Amino acid sequence: LSFCLPLNKKLLPIIIAFLTLSWLLGLNFKARFNSLKQNKNLILLISFYLLYLIGIIYSKDLKYAFDDVGLKASIIIFPFILCDSNLLSLSKFKYIFYAFITGCFVACISCLVHSFYVYIETHDLMAFFYGDLSFIIHPAYFALYLCFSSTLLIYFLFFDNENHSKIQIISALILLLFFFIFIILLNSKAGLLCLTFLFL
Repeated sequence: LSFCLPLNKKLLPIIIAFLTLSWLLGLNFKARFNSLKQNKNLILLISFYLLYLIGIIYSKDLKYAFDDVGLKASIIIFPFILCDSNLLSLSKFKYIFYAFITGCFVACISCLVHSFYVYIETHDLMAFFYGDLSFIIHPAYFALYLCFSSTLLIYFLFFDNENHSKIQIISALILLLFFFIFIILLNSKAGLLCLTFLFL
């Protein structure tokens, strides 16, 4: 799922449904809900989603609002899935994060290849910016994904206790620079704001 997030938003509802079904078949609901109630961060995510649902009432474009609600459904579904203590181990989280970073990188390369072909046909440099560059998902979402990936890379580089080889460190630094440049090309206000906070 974490690998697919930046690559194809149409696959997201299918994967969410599959994970939800797997979680339901796992039973042990009482222990899982008790774990959920003790996790303030998960409750915060659910509260954020509920506020977002209330905000739909004031939306002028209800069709877009409901589509966006479906896209953000993971905010409320994932906490129930992740409250399984076996899944919340740091080592398993790392594999999830590595997959997400890899998915973001593959998505970036796909966007650049697409923009390159568009540029060959149109000779328009705008093919490498904003919506013309991010043909897979909305530029704002993509920029936030890349900001999150950049945050993960910074954590792994400077705050992770695990020993990394020189090749891993150099690769992470190059990837971090690549994501920074791509966020600038996306020209998303939300992405640029997050990027500014990363430098602070």
